[in-house]
Amino acid sequence: MIRARFIGVGRFADPNISELTGCVRDATALCALFQDSVPGADAAALVDAQATLENVTQALTDTLHNADSEDAVVLSFATHGTRDHRIVVHDTSLSDLGGTTVSMAQLSQAFRECRARFILCILDCCFGGAAPARVILDTPQSRDLIDFASFEGVGRLLLAASRLDEPAYEHPARRHGLLTAALIDALTSGEHPGVLSLVEHVVNRVRADAAAMGVGQNPVATTYIDGGFTLPVFVRGDRFHAAFPEYAGTRVATISDIAAFDIPEPVIAEWAIRYNNHLHPIQLDAINEHRVLDGASLFAIAPTSSGKTFIGELAAVRAIVSGRKAVFLLPYKALVNEKYDDFSAFYGQRLDMRVIRCTGDHHDRVREFVTGRFDIALLTYEMFLGIAVTNAPLLNLIGLIVLDEAQLITDRSRGINVELLLTFLRSARQRQVAPQLVLLSATVGALNHFDDWLDITVLRSDARPVPLEVGVLDRSGAYEYLDQNGAHATRQLLTQRVYQRRDAPSSQDVIVPLVRQLLSDQNASETMIVFRNTRGSAEGCANYLAAELGLPAAQQALADLPSGDLSASSPRLRTALAGGTACHTSNLSREERVVVERAFRSREGFRTYVTSPADPISSSFAAGELATWVVRLLRQVEHIPRADVPTMLLNTYGGYLQSRRDVGFLDRVRAEVPALLARMEANGLIAEDGRGIFLTALGRACGQSTLSFESCLRLIEALRAVGNQIQSPEVILAVTESLPESDETYVPLQRRGTAEQRWPAAVRERFGPTVAALITRRAEPLVALARCKRTLIALAWADGVPLERIESNFSVNPFNAVAAGDIRSIAESVRFRMRTRSSRCLPTRYSRVSLKSSVPAWSGCGQRRSTFTLPPTSRCRLLPCCLKRCCCPRWATGRIQATRCLSCSTHSPLR
Repeated sequence: MIRARFIGVGRFADPNISELTGCVRDATALCALFQDSVPGADAAALVDAQATLENVTQALTDTLHNADSEDAVVLSFATHGTRDHRIVVHDTSLSDLGGTTVSMAQLSQAFRECRARFILCILDCCFGGAAPARVILDTPQSRDLIDFASFEGVGRLLLAASRLDEPAYEHPARRHGLLTAALIDALTSGEHPGVLSLVEHVVNRVRADAAAMGVGQNPVATTYIDGGFTLPVFVRGDRFHAAFPEYAGTRVATISDIAAFDIPEPVIAEWAIRYNNHLHPIQLDAINEHRVLDGASLFAIAPTSSGKTFIGELAAVRAIVSGRKAVFLLPYKALVNEKYDDFSAFYGQRLDMRVIRCTGDHHDRVREFVTGRFDIALLTYEMFLGIAVTNAPLLNLIGLIVLDEAQLITDRSRGINVELLLTFLRSARQRQVAPQLVLLSATVGALNHFDDWLDITVLRSDARPVPLEVGVLDRSGAYEYLDQNGAHATRQLLTQRVYQRRDAPSSQDVIVPLVRQLLSDQNASETMIVFRNTRGSAEGCANYLAAELGLPAAQQALADLPSGDLSASSPRLRTALAGGTACHTSNLSREERVVVERAFRSREGFRTYVTSPADPISSSFAAGELATWVVRLLRQVEHIPRADVPTMLLNTYGGYLQSRRDVGFLDRVRAEVPALLARMEANGLIAEDGRGIFLTALGRACGQSTLSFESCLRLIEALRAVGNQIQSPEVILAVTESLPESDETYVPLQRRGTAEQRWPAAVRERFGPTVAALITRRAEPLVALARCKRTLIALAWADGVPLERIESNFSVNPFNAVAAGDIRSIAESVRFRMRTRSSRCLPTRYSRVSLKSSVPAWSGCGQRRSTFTLPPTSRCRLLPCCLKRCCCPRWATGRIQATRCLSCSTHSPLR
């Protein structure tokens, strides 16, 4: 028999004892879990006025004293603890603590005398860490535990919330004690059936949660188990849902049922038409089990096309009808633009919702975003973080944030921005600002406590509405694959003969018959994608398929293609479209890619490549980059006391993981931070006043930059060396090429011969010896050549040199050709490093150009308005505002000189 009592006291008869907010919830939750999960258990909760000294003493008798050798006993205390190690009950009197509390000595004696087969005691109260030494004083501890099937095994487990000299804290958002909150999650996850696994998880999580709050709390566990002991999987059942209705609620089966959540009928009708009134299993689980429409945060992990994006849309509309805003965050501008087109057509035009986007491009609507004049906003990670940090009230307007591609937190270059963004949202909870968070990811392995850090539930699914078959095809036509059940199988896929089409065997020998056969097996409305690993291979594949398949031409796509500023890839795209195929690479302009995407949508080694597991979630936090993290985090606050900087670091995912693994991590960070802050102060990055330290203007620029701390200092040093030449934005561009981050941008370079040796001389001719020396400093010869070549390519792009001419001018041979994709990549990397707050471009001396003839005034990106008057042959190099794409006749005929803006990397005319 299981005898369980759960004592929780938040209100006390003595008015001098401070009240607690989470203790009753602790006792109620644990009791309900046991009653729902362990049929026949003698479980009861004593809360507040019920938890008198008499009743608690009787509870000890009913459990510890009356148990026999076949029983298991569970006791839980959530209340105040005293410094002399006593448990406070409802009728405790401060004037008589000795006579009105339960002493640890009394509890220890009851433990020793109890005959129960197993005892679990949970002390979620202050200064409980003295208990283990008194409870199991003479009992040896066994480290060789053998798990058993149920509540069997002889043993004792006592789990105290803190050490004997520490207080215990409550979770600020969940209103549970840190220990109880971690224990509930561990018991219901089903991932820790063994006692050791459970205890380790709970102890590490409490320690990390406390460290993130800036306090120290180290749970103490003492175990003695003979014969093993395992716990069942606990479920939140009827009793739990009755006590905590936020975990329960309306259940749905179809889209029509969603009307119960006050979703407007026109939205329901459009969804029902679009999705045939059907919800996929992952969407049903998100609504019914994870309560995403009740405002619960969720991390949804599922394959592509499984329907997880619609989970975000469901939550978004629910937030909107509740009077709040919904924000979708995506990693790349292209994804934002694609989603914006889709949402504008569906939610904007059909449902009259206000849909906006902010990517740092010409079409941004930052002002509307900052002032809350939107229903759905789509932003890149960096744009949202930059705007939200500098517009604190904005977060109060947002009810939902959907972060797509959450696995990018592990990315070497983008990961820090994702983590800083999530840290910003996590820290906001301490100010009681907590928008619902929905994370979406298709490729995630082990969670590595990521869900614990965010305090978010996880929905993982491998189901696909459209089954995916993954395998490897060899030149004989044999196909080795995994079937829908994951079983290894082989079949002869190609019925046509594979023959050599060129001088040597190549991939097209297999691709052509494969695509021809697959198209013959599909309906006429089907489309097909072939992925190649290089831009040249993709373009070549599109063209040889167009030549061999005899497909009808994509006439509408051909008519929609732009006619200006073409690259060498543009004619190849037209050739492919004439044969019913298309390529989609970075060599194409954004307008060309949009045409391809629109046309595509308009027609409704085996172990290495097939069975490789997904990578686990990890943090890019590194001890060697502590300064970078500090300056980025300081950008998120106005002022902060020096002593609180380590706590800010521990709020990050990386800090959370470190504090789980290493109990001394917080102490080491506290020891390192003072020297770091002193260095920042010496370089003019921070200052201090009565409210604490804060970033100076220079420090804010470093904190907003994508550069590392060391690179920021190097750039500051370089710009100071340049002196008065800083007035030119071209000089800033050139100097940034000396940084390690710039060296990561690829540029085709011939490693032998002298053809590439002309670039340093060209840089010296344009900027002079001082800037040229800064660009090439600390660089190996090939790295120096690459820096100079990238600088000149970026300047040619900004100068408005036609793409074909840039490709020709910087390609030294066909094998190291500079393609349009390389050029755009270089321009994009410059834009990414040089961008400033919101969508405002670099402030430059070109902010106003006044020459001879005028063209109409043009409004910029919402940050300021500029009027340009210039003759058709004039050229403004680095413009202060993003330009709008225009296909006006004057641009098409060349009467207005086209110019590029490095802020948005688009090619446009001045209007």
